[in-house]
Amino acid sequence: RTTCKDWDITTGPPKFRLYPQLLRDTARQCWDQATHHLTPGQNTNAHFDAAKIAFLANFCEENAREKVYEFLHGEDCRRRCKEDVRGHIARLQQLCFYHDLLPGGTDALSSQTAASIKARKRLIFQSFPKDWQVRFEEIHGHFQAKTIALITSAMCMIKERLDLSDRKRSSSRGNSRGGGRNGRGGHG
Repeated sequence: RTTCKDWDITTGPPKFRLYPQLLRDTARQCWDQATHHLTPGQNTNAHFDAAKIAFLANFCEENAREKVYEFLHGEDCRRRCKEDVRGHIARLQQLCFYHDLLPGGTDALSSQTAASIKARKRLIFQSFPKDWQVRFEEIHGHFQAKTIALITSAMCMIKERLDLSDRKRSSSRGNSRGGGRNGRGGHG
């Protein structure tokens, strides 16, 4: 759907003509299988969407979207200490996009509807450590009233402050252990 939007393709016939060009090997065979029964008069947007669902069913279970939703809200998607904040958020947003391509019943996460934006903000915000969430809301108020861009920049600043604090703490420990020695017998 995004590729078609990027190419400004809004009607069925061009979608049916161009989409298969993106596919290779098994994927192309599965697409051909999903569309072989359609006549040229059935090359509509609705038939394209139905064919895409049939195509995806070859590669994933019916409830694949639910499984990705669980993964996105689980511990495995929590931001790691050393990970870049912007990279972390970009990855989550990309995963939301892929989530929406899968068959299943959970709500869309990557669209621009109010519900989707709200769910995406919650997912992003809650992927950060609890103390970061508390710090954010002390400064900025409730996260749902803020943009993803503000959440991103605020979390970047929180990480920078924590990193600076960690560097100060480790340099003060190094100085208290031997008058400027780096802990290996030499000077820092």
